[in-house]
Amino acid sequence: MSDDIETYEHFRVTDADGDSIPAGVYRVVGTDESDTEGRVTLLRVADAGGQRRHTGDLRTVSREQVAGFESVPNPDGDRAATDSVAAGLGDT
Repeated sequence: MSDDIETYEHFRVTDADGDSIPAGVYRVVGTDESDTEGRVTLLRVADAGGQRRHTGDLRTVSREQVAGFESVPNPDGDRAATDSVAAGLGDT
């Protein structure tokens, strides 16, 4: 994996990846180069099975930790955000 972790990339964390981060799919929502570790802020966007979840669960980890995670596609696919919201509303 490249050292260039970008906002909006997605990573899968499994139970084996660490004890401090619940299993699931996480979106990179921020990076910080100001300290020696280079921190990355992740938002959990799907459960361990890949099902989309609105968790609000934020975790800040080192770039080294993220390097051990599996890069995965966005669980929302290529759908526009408005399509995702409309799908959640169902037929009204």
